[in-house]
Amino acid sequence: MLAISLLFGIFIFLSLATLNFASDDTLEYEIHMQGALPKRANEYLSRLFPLPPELQKSYESAFIVEYIPLANSSIAHHMVLHGCSQAPPEHFRQASMQPLDCGILLYAWAMGALPLRLPQGVGFRLGPHETDIKGFRLEVHYRTPLLQPDYSGLRLIILRRSMPLLAGVFLVLATYGELPGHTSHIHLDISCR
Repeated sequence: MLAISLLFGIFIFLSLATLNFASDDTLEYEIHMQGALPKRANEYLSRLFPLPPELQKSYESAFIVEYIPLANSSIAHHMVLHGCSQAPPEHFRQASMQPLDCGILLYAWAMGALPLRLPQGVGFRLGPHETDIKGFRLEVHYRTPLLQPDYSGLRLIILRRSMPLLAGVFLVLATYGELPGHTSHIHLDISCR
């Protein structure tokens, strides 16, 4: 019998909204580790990033419409991108343990996954004035210690125009479940987090 201490599922949900923009710009914003050197197997390292400079003082929202992984599967096991409710101070951007609220899950990549392009007209809204996303935290899980610095990361494709649909992540989980061997179906109650 295999005991699972945490089961979760991630679902992208869409909600209707209409937002207006004066411009029709496309931004490419790369965020990546700055020469990370994990010293142990299964080490998690993270780095903070501000919003792109073009969005930091803008009163318009913008939308992430595509995530392009910039990672080597033999080095990075998975990456998770979180939105932060505060802009990261310069002196915390390199630290592995940042005291910021970065609880907005935006994207997750695992070994071998392809880029994620959202359907036309759908995007994750961000911006310093109209959303809670004022920065990012990229967390990378390293499988093994490294001898050479790593620069794994993501390229974000961001549009500064109206999006009729908003994307988001809906996380559901169960704190405990058992999966008996040779069982094809089980019932497990889950809740929103």
